[in-house]
Amino acid sequence: MFDLTRHGYTAWRAAITPMLAAFAVVALLILIRRATRDQPRERRISEIVAVIAVAGCCLVACVITVSTWREYAMLSRSIREGHCRIITGRVTHLTPERSGGHPIERFRVAADSFWYSSSATTSAFHTTVAKGGPIREGLLVRLFAVDGAIVRLDTAIKE
Repeated sequence: MFDLTRHGYTAWRAAITPMLAAFAVVALLILIRRATRDQPRERRISEIVAVIAVAGCCLVACVITVSTWREYAMLSRSIREGHCRIITGRVTHLTPERSGGHPIERFRVAADSFWYSSSATTSAFHTTVAKGGPIREGLLVRLFAVDGAIVRLDTAIKE
């Protein structure tokens, strides 16, 4: 149903927002430059602010990309090297995430607890019931987990 190795690195999408903000700042700078042609002091201040804003947006995008790639690489390496815990059983104590995103979704399989949010920036499984995820109370599952992150999820039809 979910397999990180087949699903791939998807968390890069989180870096799109700061990059779009950087492009918006550049567009705004172009408009400000046209409007302040005859006002060199205001023009210079707006250019400095825009450069700082673009640099900040790019820095945030880089931090997001590097940190999420490191997480993905670590999870992928753990799968390849067989450092996953395999947990099989029925889903119990399911607390679904509400449509507004709070609280985070939680459930148990045997003695292990799992939690995640649809808004999490991760390549691990995080599709909540509210977003169409497969987890249901009583569902028979086999989970492959690395440090609490679900890297593979196999489900069975509820009996």
